[in-house]
Amino acid sequence: MLPHRMISLLLACTSSLAVVEKHPRDSGTADTADTADTADTSDTEPVPVDYDCDALPSAPVEDNELTAPRGYHDVLISGDGYAYGFDGNSIVRSTYEGPLEVFLPRAGNIQQMDWLPDGDMVVGDDFSQDLKRIDNTGVSSVIASGLGAVYGVVTGPDDHVWVANGPSIYRVDPSTGEAKEWSRLGRGVQAHSLAFKPGDPRLFIGSVGTGIVYTVAFDENYARAGEPEQYLTIDGTGWHDGVGFDACGNLFVADYYTSGLYRVAPDLSVTTFFRGRQRAYGHGLEWGNGVGGWRADALYLPQPYDQNTVREVVIGVPSAWSVE
Repeated sequence: MLPHRMISLLLACTSSLAVVEKHPRDSGTADTADTADTADTSDTEPVPVDYDCDALPSAPVEDNELTAPRGYHDVLISGDGYAYGFDGNSIVRSTYEGPLEVFLPRAGNIQQMDWLPDGDMVVGDDFSQDLKRIDNTGVSSVIASGLGAVYGVVTGPDDHVWVANGPSIYRVDPSTGEAKEWSRLGRGVQAHSLAFKPGDPRLFIGSVGTGIVYTVAFDENYARAGEPEQYLTIDGTGWHDGVGFDACGNLFVADYYTSGLYRVAPDLSVTTFFRGRQRAYGHGLEWGNGVGGWRADALYLPQPYDQNTVREVVIGVPSAWSVE
């Protein structure tokens, strides 16, 4: 039982296992972005979240379609209060209430995104089949090439970038560009989205076509330590566009085929937490950070079939990686 508690969303975590010590989703730093000409983002202290793991809501506390931000298959929220996303042509950014501005024009075809340990952005471009670094001025450079149709991108607790392109999962050193195929799920099974859980030496993998979320164990050096195993099955054909854990150990899965957002409890019971309407449902998921109006207990879901708008689904509990 996790007691009723207050947390401050500082970018750190604790873990019982040495292999998972560092926050895999650094939200950038306020001193790396030039915000003077756009909006007042001086309020960069995270707002605390009050939650009780034994009394979580069974449906969204709030469901809001936001007017300012844009996202295609992912959205990133920085430590100085900006949401970054791809609008189908450019990487754009906005504060919670706007305005929206172009950050990197003609960016490629950007899929999922994350923060690197140094505060730069890492993005997957499935058109050029590259993994790219984008610095705080909007300058883009290639980290690694030839990775196929990149979709899932997450910075792991090992400070490497983990990439899912369907057939393969790659582990990429962002400082050298060295990319090694780390695992495959097997014939006919596509790896699509990736997540880590604090204190758990496994990679969690959302798939395409089976409805199954898989795991692959790793050792203290993040070398693969086992074969892919089935973690759970979600009803439906299965097209897992986003996976991530909350601070109570629940796994959230955004599914394309059913337009659903699912919550999987630690006992592996599955709840349909949110069902999208028409084309308004999530293709990826990202927690807010409690800064600049972005709620730390909300998931931000990019909606590519709804003019790349972003949906705010308040779930009442922050990310697993926000807990000290």
